[in-house]
Amino acid sequence: MEEILLLTVENVAQAGDDLHILPALPAGQYEYDLNGIQKVKVITPDRRVIEKDAEISMPLGTRSRSFTLMFPNTQEAEIPVGSQ
Repeated sequence: MEEILLLTVENVAQAGDDLHILPALPAGQYEYDLNGIQKVKVITPDRRVIEKDAEISMPLGTRSRSFTLMFPNTQEAEIPVGSQ
């Protein structure tokens, strides 16, 4: 399967055991379904490669059409700003 760069992490927000990644992913930019749990590869600024499950969803009741990206059971130090 072809690898596709989704984003470069600009900010993270810790919510309990979950890590929310910013920016959000614009809807309609991708040719495949992003909703649900997806295995993603993360490359940190120090070039470590991590494969983790990410929950990708489109929040209901929001005006923006974008997907949010959340890593369950992940701490901020695991996926720092600048990761891809």
